[in-house]
Amino acid sequence: MVTWDTPAVLVDESKLAANLADMARFSGEAGVALRPHMKSHKTAEIALLQLGLGAAGVTVAKLGEAEEMGRAGITDIFIANQLFGEQKLERLTRLLAACTLTVAVDGPEGAAFLAAAGRAAGKRIPVLLEINTGLNRCGVLPEGDDAAHLAGKVMQTPELVFRGIFTHAGHVYGAAGREEVRRIGQQEGEVMARLAGKLGKAGIPPDVVSVGSTPTVKISGQVKGVTEIRPGNYVFYDAIQVGLGVVPVERCALSVLTTVIS
Repeated sequence: MVTWDTPAVLVDESKLAANLADMARFSGEAGVALRPHMKSHKTAEIALLQLGLGAAGVTVAKLGEAEEMGRAGITDIFIANQLFGEQKLERLTRLLAACTLTVAVDGPEGAAFLAAAGRAAGKRIPVLLEINTGLNRCGVLPEGDDAAHLAGKVMQTPELVFRGIFTHAGHVYGAAGREEVRRIGQQEGEVMARLAGKLGKAGIPPDVVSVGSTPTVKISGQVKGVTEIRPGNYVFYDAIQVGLGVVPVERCALSVLTTVIS
């Protein structure tokens, strides 16, 4: 009998494997690339399992996570966040020497920062424009001409490469239930597809149209024009996903073992 000190985080490997296989199967059937987010598990071993099932690369939230993935030999990394600061510049420059990085941008200041990193590394940095589809945290609004203007600026910057657009419908976590999740997911995909078409007509066609968020990904990922999905929580699922009606509790692969002390 195994005895554990508590609290202890436990992962059911069979449930984990089933969750990974299910999302890989969905991405194949939907015809979209799977670039899973590492922020839920932050574990190179799980990332390698995801890549082994056909993931196109990985998504991270910050440079530290990108550095850890790079140390594990993972070299196709999307940093889904804006980067600023001299220390970040030095670290990003070092990482560019070892990895193929794509980085988020949502304004001219961020584009200028990334251009400086590209010059320092002697490389061109691929970028994705972050689009605000309702979370209201970061990103260019899809209405108006801001996205086209920023994409044009990126294309005119020798150190940068415009790859496309991405969004994160994180506001879905405030949804009241399954129907609202479906509505937000559909809107997420349609807004991104519509903007991609608009950019194409302006002569700036995005190669990548990327959506995220585990609750919405099987909805937005089926909208015509979307090319990539970036779910993260799906590896484990949790009580929030169960509450939103995304999966039954039996799909949750992670639990915490505790001891009742009183």
